[in-house]
Amino acid sequence: MKSPQINIQKRETLISLLGLFIILGSTILLYKSVPDFGWITGLDQELLIENRLVYFFNSSNVTDMFFSATAGRYEPLTFLSYSIDIGMGGEDAIRTIHLMNLILHLLNIIILFRLVKLMSNKVMPALIASLIFALHPLNLDAVAWLSARNTLLCAFFFLSALLSYVYYLKQAKTAYRNISVIFFLLALLSNIMAVLYPFALIVLDQIEGKELKKSASEKVFLFLLSMAFLIIALLSAEGQQDIEVAYPLLSFAPGLFLLKYFVPLGISGLHLQPFQHGIWQAASLTYIPFMGLAALTGWAFCYYYKLSRKSRYFHVLIAMGFAVWMVWIAWTSVQRLPDWKSSASYWNRVIELYPEDFQAYFYRGDHWAMNADFEKAKFDYTRSIMLNDNSYKAMNNLGLIYLQEKALRLALAEFSNSIRVNEDFYKAHLNRGLTYMRIGKNELAMENMDRAIELNPDEPLAYYNRGLIFERANLLDQAIEDFSRAIRLDPYKYVFYKDRGKAFVWNQRFQEAELDFSRALELDPSDPEMWFRRSLARVSQNKFEAGLEDAIIAQSLGFPVTEDYIKGLTVQILELDSIRIE
Repeated sequence: MKSPQINIQKRETLISLLGLFIILGSTILLYKSVPDFGWITGLDQELLIENRLVYFFNSSNVTDMFFSATAGRYEPLTFLSYSIDIGMGGEDAIRTIHLMNLILHLLNIIILFRLVKLMSNKVMPALIASLIFALHPLNLDAVAWLSARNTLLCAFFFLSALLSYVYYLKQAKTAYRNISVIFFLLALLSNIMAVLYPFALIVLDQIEGKELKKSASEKVFLFLLSMAFLIIALLSAEGQQDIEVAYPLLSFAPGLFLLKYFVPLGISGLHLQPFQHGIWQAASLTYIPFMGLAALTGWAFCYYYKLSRKSRYFHVLIAMGFAVWMVWIAWTSVQRLPDWKSSASYWNRVIELYPEDFQAYFYRGDHWAMNADFEKAKFDYTRSIMLNDNSYKAMNNLGLIYLQEKALRLALAEFSNSIRVNEDFYKAHLNRGLTYMRIGKNELAMENMDRAIELNPDEPLAYYNRGLIFERANLLDQAIEDFSRAIRLDPYKYVFYKDRGKAFVWNQRFQEAELDFSRALELDPSDPEMWFRRSLARVSQNKFEAGLEDAIIAQSLGFPVTEDYIKGLTVQILELDSIRIE
């Protein structure tokens, strides 16, 4: 006959599995549309879409991830995970990244459930904590927003580290403690929010009854590691205009977070200017603290629910109150999730809630501009400037639209306004240099390109455009040098090879020109002009057969290759063949 204890354990296991299955199923049901979502202007653009490091998985880029910062962030594992997703997803990379974000959220739910269950020795608090964590609208950003990968990945390693430490507390095996340190390091390499980990361990120690002084002394190494990464984070953020974006710990509003946790009204996407309206940075700052708050809620509900058994009315009231609250937060998530579908819906929601937010108009303007709806973009950029006359990025982007429309005087005025507000904004110098190039003022263009390079020596477009100015002045060696610098910084840009190849031709360096045209064709084999240019470079080296092959391909792709050119090459080949026969 089986003991009652075994039956109880089996029942708890069954409840655990069934409850966790329902929670995970509900989460998948809630977020099933997320893989079809797009990307959102702002940090998605800066950290992922325009981040050259993540598009090619090679040793050079991986090294750069670990020894450099991007947009003021030192998060090498995050960027590495993006690179892996892009490699797996190919043309469907955005969908792959969204899908991996959802998978990470599901894994975090499972680990949180196990962690709370181990610490409380009860199933119900773990189920409640996991349910709240899975479905609460405050976590929508973390799952539906591409740029929240750092938070999800950090939380995965953070939770794994905590779980390993709990196993160490329960079983006193040193291996678990060592594993927890490894997971902690991985969490730090994903997001700076992991610096909270030593404090979380002290809380766990207190729950287990360990003396506070002894607990804190055992965590000295972890605190030092946290401090080291905190310094790295601050150094990485140095020079960033949007310090709140680069370093979100500075903008945490815990009181507002607690209010939105219990009363999730007025939820919008990530708000990039928390000091403007006192709004929290949702994804980076709520997801990890949320785990502790959800665990505390689960424990508190079970505790007071048990106490209320003395009063049947109060007992039912607590149960019904929690049920209504859960339905409310789940419904709010269902209602708010579509806001994250695209940049337009995302920033429309922010503007609806905060119509005086100049940053939201700026990022919505970026969305319109990237979709070639320039009138709407100009309206939003202008609105951003009206709300904040220091909105130098909006001035710069408004100038780009005028440049596109060939309204060069208006473009120059906007770029100059942007520089007046922020002299160190290299993009405005670069774009003003481009405008001066368009109107033939090459000396002024050169001054602006030099300044852009001085401000950001890692910007390939500045070297490329300066190379074009050198080329116009017939300073071919300097032009080739700048094109080469641009290629070293971004070896996957077709136009860099194309123009360096042309400079090599004018410099009578045909073999090098052929190599550049070949590289350009590897990147874009559909360009007929490039096939013809390589044909000319090969013919200049007496490679008539190869030149003829390229010319025929160029002609088949629509390039106006004359029949005289084809016949001339054919004659040259026949003459060479006759000489060989003789």
